[in-house]
Amino acid sequence: MQDTLFRHPDLHMHSRFSDGTDTPAEILAAARAAGLDIFSLTDHDTCDGCSLIRRDLKPGDPAFLNGIEFSCCDEHGRYHILGYGFREGASPVQHIAGITHKARLEKAENRFRYLAALGYTFRQEDIDDVMGRPNPGRPQFAGLLVHYGYMPDLNHAYALLADYPETEYKPRPEEAIARIRDSGGVAVLAHGFFEEGSSLLTDAQMAKRAARLAGDGLEGLEVFYSRYTPDQQAFMLALSRKHHLLATAGSDYHGGNKAVRPGQTGSPEPSVMAPFYETIRDRLVL
Repeated sequence: MQDTLFRHPDLHMHSRFSDGTDTPAEILAAARAAGLDIFSLTDHDTCDGCSLIRRDLKPGDPAFLNGIEFSCCDEHGRYHILGYGFREGASPVQHIAGITHKARLEKAENRFRYLAALGYTFRQEDIDDVMGRPNPGRPQFAGLLVHYGYMPDLNHAYALLADYPETEYKPRPEEAIARIRDSGGVAVLAHGFFEEGSSLLTDAQMAKRAARLAGDGLEGLEVFYSRYTPDQQAFMLALSRKHHLLATAGSDYHGGNKAVRPGQTGSPEPSVMAPFYETIRDRLVL
């Protein structure tokens, strides 16, 4: 196992196939430049960029693991569920990704109507650019709001977008977990303390969430994350041990859409992540 104890992981990165600014080739270049020894592309609702990275991998490059991220919702709140090492092609993951992709495009159209009703209008070519992306998301809208001078910075733009009343379909977390596992993958809760990247859960809420999702088949927690404080990281590690969940590490890199660097994961101890590496070692592109 020692040969697959990676010391510089980043298992949570986004490309232009969802809401990042980098192409898959640029993600690979960023992984090389950051000195990563293992990385994963986890675009929202699609794994199409993974095949492009696999195509461009060269001897000596970091190990690569295919991934995806689903936005989920239930009566208890919102969740982001990561899937790793699943079968691509005709699989349950691809089936649910097709449904969530369609809902994401519908949400983008509705967001433009919502913003127009508030007086925030955009040129048609900018609307077409957003709608022409594989999986448009909040970063594209936030960028437009700042570019047009409607908002002073991205934080204010995200705060405005947080008030959008969502009505579009989102899978329940147990559904995403089941589809990932049915496809031979590993299901992991992303940035557990941060529901949608902004709202912060309390320790008690996070503990209840971990227990509930573990009962639904969740296999891992993103224990090491770019925005965690040392206390939050320690809390997540304790939860992973309590519920016998795998520990993973991710930056949530989005290129220029977030002030997060590749590999900014909180310096995970390789031995802590060893069970995860053991679980996915046969699915890596080395």
